[in-house]
Amino acid sequence: MKSDFRVWDEINKGWITAEVALLCDGSYIVLEDGEWVKAAGKITIQPMIEVRDINNEMVFSGDIVKYRPPATTCDQAPEWITLVIEYVDVAASYRAVRDWDGEHAIHEDVMLEVIGNNKDNPELIIELNSDQFFNQMD
Repeated sequence: MKSDFRVWDEINKGWITAEVALLCDGSYIVLEDGEWVKAAGKITIQPMIEVRDINNEMVFSGDIVKYRPPATTCDQAPEWITLVIEYVDVAASYRAVRDWDGEHAIHEDVMLEVIGNNKDNPELIIELNSDQFFNQMD
């Protein structure tokens, strides 16, 4: 069964692939050999945002995506831009964000393609927030 979140181990710098349960005190336990074991260390939780990309892949907070808004009646299909998925408190929703460009709404008419995430591909975050990455299409 797929979780509604994925968990990054900040100490070992890798995804925790075992079943994980989060406790009220902020700690977590991991299912190992059929038993729940209290785990040590710092983790980052990245929730799934209940949207799939154009390849039917689940999209999580922290994913780096190509984003294309819908065409307007007067315009051709807009360019793809690269953004990171983040929770925006003010909007109380997940948005596609770029530091210098602001946030972009995610809805059914938007096309997304996951190209990486902020843990496995931190170099994409650096490129994403630089001017030369604007409107770059692979």
